[in-house]
Amino acid sequence: MKVTGLSWTAFRLPLRAPFRTSAGEITCREGLLLRLMTDAGIAGLGEASPHPALGIHGIHEAEVALSRLAPGLLGADAERLAAGLPDGIPPALACALDTAALDAIARAEGVPLARLLNDQARASVPVNATLAAETSVAAADEAAAAREAGFRCVKLKVGMAPNPEGERQRTAAVRGALGPDVKLRLDANGAWTVEQAVRTIRSLAEFGLEYIEQPVAPGDLRGMARVR
Repeated sequence: MKVTGLSWTAFRLPLRAPFRTSAGEITCREGLLLRLMTDAGIAGLGEASPHPALGIHGIHEAEVALSRLAPGLLGADAERLAAGLPDGIPPALACALDTAALDAIARAEGVPLARLLNDQARASVPVNATLAAETSVAAADEAAAAREAGFRCVKLKVGMAPNPEGERQRTAAVRGALGPDVKLRLDANGAWTVEQAVRTIRSLAEFGLEYIEQPVAPGDLRGMARVR
């Protein structure tokens, strides 16, 4: 099955409420929807949604790379494309191309993409709710709503409070709203120093945390080892 065309559409989806983390505020998600056409008359779909932290540069980089790559992909075998993409492609675009090629193959074989990759694939995947409200009261309200909606696991964004006591009050409020039977994870988005991470995590131990994601800056493996 050969690739006969590539087209894409940029999208921008405003969030109903701003999503705040220690890394900043996210008000929308942007990306590209990719359509890969084949000589079998089947089209595969993929999505390139760079991390919001990259801003417009992430989308622009993906579009520039796609415009450069598209002519050379015409006539390519879809299976070979899915098996190995050229080096140097932005990660979000590589994801979109890989997914689109595999989607076309799955549609040709009449199976869901998940079953193409694994014939024992689950029909559903449990996920956690993510909470980012800044105040203890608002975070507790979000936690209660997540529990009511049926979530059995919640991840709370942290690293925004001015001190460990602020983190403790907010985490305590969320745990109180969740009760003891819902799993609670924290994600600091790299906001803490090693000393802050150790001090804060110890102060929160009583709340039955499943894990703490990215307590120190990305790439600080020595710092992570010290925290661990």
